[in-house]
Amino acid sequence: MVFAIGVFGNLFTGMLNTCIYSIYKNANDSDVFVFWQNINSKAFLAIKQAYPRVKFIETQFNLVEKYQRRGSKMLFWEAAANELKKHGFREACFMDVDTLVLKDIKHFYRDEFDIAFSVKNEKWPLNTGVMLVKLSDKVLNFITKWKEHSMNNVRDPLNYEKAKSHEYPYGGPDQMAFHQMLSFNKDQMSYDLNGLLFNAYDSKHFNETRSKEITEDTHIIHFKGGWQKVIIEGGTFSKKRTLADSREMYISYIKMAEDGLAHINNNLYTELTLSEIGIAKPHYLKNSYKINYLDYSLIQFISNVKTLFWSYRKAAFTKFKKS
Repeated sequence: MVFAIGVFGNLFTGMLNTCIYSIYKNANDSDVFVFWQNINSKAFLAIKQAYPRVKFIETQFNLVEKYQRRGSKMLFWEAAANELKKHGFREACFMDVDTLVLKDIKHFYRDEFDIAFSVKNEKWPLNTGVMLVKLSDKVLNFITKWKEHSMNNVRDPLNYEKAKSHEYPYGGPDQMAFHQMLSFNKDQMSYDLNGLLFNAYDSKHFNETRSKEITEDTHIIHFKGGWQKVIIEGGTFSKKRTLADSREMYISYIKMAEDGLAHINNNLYTELTLSEIGIAKPHYLKNSYKINYLDYSLIQFISNVKTLFWSYRKAAFTKFKKS
């Protein structure tokens, strides 16, 4: 099977390395394709050299144009589907760069489906950050239609706001499109769309987006949304995603990031640091991976004060403009 990862911009090079390394560590006989654009960092060059088996394909989308950029994931995935099928792959996993592979997922492909996705019992039940597909002409045709539907949602201001709104069960324009094309029902686990079979799996299996304990069921963790502030910037956790709830997943990520960095340095005889590749390890997380909660509480307090300050400043400026 093959993993396909899409990445845009220098910001996510550290996450890319961690994602690739996790595949090599836990699904070593899988192929990996990276579809990338607008990356020119020293860290990215090192990543390309450290993983000679990975196929890096540069795309040429007009991502300066905001609508293309907002729909970039579907552009990457349509390109990936066509490229992988051209190379003769049938079983493929499309995944966002902010993911971590903990176990091989080949056994899921024994099930009968053309496309598999994940669901959870939350406000936004669908998440398309990890998708399992069995490549065929029918699947490629669906992905193209999905991309077109997603781009229509991106370009329509009302649909775009609706897709992002907490009042609707979508969480993004591509997920809104997927939701509508399937006539998605959170209690339905299989779909037949003109002969194309879709299976829904609980997200705990291969797209765990919640702050949960890692169990035997956990194959892929998806560190989406607010996780990026924590992993890339070393920021604090939120009320919804607390440090206490997230501790095991967070430490697992930092450990994998450090192992991935060691893979680069050992193979290229370099001395890159986590911060140089775009991963922040805050000082409250000690080398023993024990958390100093006193240090963390202080950082969180300062962060909250800054947030309040800028919130009041923005409100005052808005009031002044209106007057």
